[in-house]
Amino acid sequence: MSSFTCVFCNKKLKSKQGLERHNNICTQKEQLVLIQQIETLRQQYEQQIETLRQQYEQQLTNQREQLEIQREKIDKLENQIFEIAKQPKNITTNNNTTQTHNNRNTAIINQLAPYDLTKDQITQLFYQHFNLATFHGGPEEIVKLTARVILTNPETQKPKVICTDISRKNFRYVDEEQEVQVDPGFQKTHDLIKEPLSKANIRVYTDDLNTADQYRDQWRKNEDFISDRTGFSDQLIKWIV
Repeated sequence: MSSFTCVFCNKKLKSKQGLERHNNICTQKEQLVLIQQIETLRQQYEQQIETLRQQYEQQLTNQREQLEIQREKIDKLENQIFEIAKQPKNITTNNNTTQTHNNRNTAIINQLAPYDLTKDQITQLFYQHFNLATFHGGPEEIVKLTARVILTNPETQKPKVICTDISRKNFRYVDEEQEVQVDPGFQKTHDLIKEPLSKANIRVYTDDLNTADQYRDQWRKNEDFISDRTGFSDQLIKWIV
């Protein structure tokens, strides 16, 4: 006598009609169908996640490119301002004025530690010290870290930069030749620290936080603050004067 076997549970039936009826109630068939449906849904979900990830990464890349374009424009304008500020002024001075100027420079030299860090050294220091607490602390913690790690001599605890005219935003520092240099509008110092700071900010966001959506606003807030020379110097003044 012919027999018909269920391909799902291997049960043998006497007739084709019996097999068809069995297929309608076979529990192993139902389980297999559910497993296939679950696998299909899982694959669809993973594809959606991958698509969203790629879209987000592209958006982030576009934002960085636009930000870099704006930075280049700002840097160009700031360099023009700085070159104008460096032009010598035709001021008639006498011996007393010259002596006062020399005395002031001597006082500044005694007050400050030489500013001797390169951009590579600054990048390394921020890599070591810019952590999750700094990231979440935002502008206040970023400024405090910069003042403590970059703009203070670790041995003498002397500042490396001071603001000698808050209203005009005139900063001064001492170079490696012990000469007092003027930093109008905090431009020189900001040019040295903003790129290493930005790298440290994005490193924590991408490496430690895996670019999680809930931290994107904090990353952007930090990035905007780091790029804002005026806002950055305003916050920094209270830590270096």
